[in-house]
Amino acid sequence: MKSFDTDIKKYTNKVRLKASERNALRARILTYMEYHPLPKQSVHEAVESIESQSFVTVQLNAFYARMTAGTIAVLMIIGVPFAAERAVPGDVLYPIKTQVNEGIRHQLANSPYERVVLETQLLERRIAEARLLASEGKLTEAVEASIAAEVKEHADAAQEGIVALRAEDIDEAAIAEVVFDSALAVQSAVLEGEVEKSASSSVTELAVVVRETHADVRAQKGTTTPSHAGVLARIERETTRAYELFASIEDTVTADEHADIERRLADVERTIVAAQDAETEDVDGLIDSLGLIQKLIAFMTDIDVSQHVALETLVPMVLTDAERAEAVTDTLNDVAVHVAEVTARLPHVDAAMAAKVTLGLDTLDAYRASTTAALTAGDIATAEQIVARAEEIALDMARLTSAAVVPTAGTAEEEVPSETVLVSEDDQEPEAEAEAPVATSTPAEAVSEPAPQSEDDTPDTHTGDSDTPDAPQSEPAADGADINTETEAAAPTDQHEEVDTTTNP
Repeated sequence: MKSFDTDIKKYTNKVRLKASERNALRARILTYMEYHPLPKQSVHEAVESIESQSFVTVQLNAFYARMTAGTIAVLMIIGVPFAAERAVPGDVLYPIKTQVNEGIRHQLANSPYERVVLETQLLERRIAEARLLASEGKLTEAVEASIAAEVKEHADAAQEGIVALRAEDIDEAAIAEVVFDSALAVQSAVLEGEVEKSASSSVTELAVVVRETHADVRAQKGTTTPSHAGVLARIERETTRAYELFASIEDTVTADEHADIERRLADVERTIVAAQDAETEDVDGLIDSLGLIQKLIAFMTDIDVSQHVALETLVPMVLTDAERAEAVTDTLNDVAVHVAEVTARLPHVDAAMAAKVTLGLDTLDAYRASTTAALTAGDIATAEQIVARAEEIALDMARLTSAAVVPTAGTAEEEVPSETVLVSEDDQEPEAEAEAPVATSTPAEAVSEPAPQSEDDTPDTHTGDSDTPDAPQSEPAADGADINTETEAAAPTDQHEEVDTTTNP
């Protein structure tokens, strides 16, 4: 049964005045006001007598209260963790970042590969935090030691994940290993760059830890070979990603940076093609290419990397065959310059030294001919080996002939370097034995066929601290070229006596 108040309220809401009634009522009120006006003073007093309220009452229903409480809760749940992502060691929100946010990410990493990638990313975050604190002058020794311990912990976890992954999926393990190794290489290069720029850098200990960790990872590299198809598929995916990143930063990089990145992408493409065209599937070559792509992506995506490390340090330029041939030709020209210098000094050295220098020049002529033949045959690798050896001999001959020039009348005698070993007349080879035919110009003969020569009539070819490989054995005149440790006495015997310390009594 409805209450009386409810009925009254219901009927009251239904009651409405007619238009004629409203007009009549309004007219009566206006007429009354016209014939009964209030005094002006009374109006002023009435207004002053009204007291102002010092507060405002706001009425909220339950729905709005629940909406407000929910909004605040969402802001606390989402906003605080989001703000904690920018925290560094020592901040109030840093525990939320490392324990809550990163703990959730660990829970979401389902596969072993995802866990390895996550540990790699966390390792990079710790290093970035340390570098940020160092740039602000807030990285203390205690904080650096703590971050170094966490870096080591993440590295060990990643290594354990890779070992576990090898038992499940060899291809995924190899790719995870490349990702981890590339990240360590990049971070090590960044830290080393900071240490080189500032000897008092506060990240020195961290740089040592990362470098040692990288060395340990290289030492524990897996011996199993992944499938060619699996690695190639991953390379295609990462290459596509690299090109997309390159397209997105084309308008923000300088012309030189644009050319460098474009060249590295082309180098990677050539490396991949070479690995695919090999007679046997070159999986190691593909893995190396994948590592280069990962470093290139890091250079394009991480501004700290691009600011502190040169691209050539991370991804060295791979010369094309034409560029390698051009480099060999330039080296040949340098050797020709040294030969001209030695030839010009030849009349000013003593007879014994002149005989050996002549044999050395013959050897260099044979080396230069062999290098030219190798370039003509397209065997650039052999040409590089021969011309490198020729350059070493030419430099040695240039140094020694410069020190062994016999002073002419009216000029001061040049001082022979103290480390030069003087050879007595007993050690000098007869001129008949010093003669040797010039080697043939084929590159194979220049590096593979030994020439018959005895141990006694071949002078020492290297200094005590040199480990340069022997000259190509097809050159019988190598004893004349390898003169960089023996120098004949340049002055007459009546001026001073030289003591031979290299021969038996």
